[in-house]
Amino acid sequence: MSSSPIPSTGDSRVDAALGRIREKFSYLEDALAVQGHLEKRLSDNIAELQHVMSLHNNALKGHAEFIASHEETLRANEGTLRAYAEADKRHESFRLEHEEWMKHMQDKLDALTSIVMRREGGSEARQS
Repeated sequence: MSSSPIPSTGDSRVDAALGRIREKFSYLEDALAVQGHLEKRLSDNIAELQHVMSLHNNALKGHAEFIASHEETLRANEGTLRAYAEADKRHESFRLEHEEWMKHMQDKLDALTSIVMRREGGSEARQS
């Protein structure tokens, strides 16, 4: 950003003052060049971070949808598990009723066997 040399005014005091001002301005020009460079880098970094944040937001959205899908599946499975538990309870009840009925039938069979055995003279009569 250096500018062209300042032409001589013919007055040495003015020329010296202009030289000093020029030196101060060269510091300002350098500072402005550095500031411009830093602002450009910052702008590039912000743009890159915004892109990365967009990618992360998309990933988070995908994860949220995935979690929601799994929660829905879990809720559906809970209903299925409840249905299986109810079926197991009914099955156990039927099993107990069947065992009770079988015991009752065995008692009847034993009683009938006893009656038949007495009519035929007991177990000794059958063996001869």
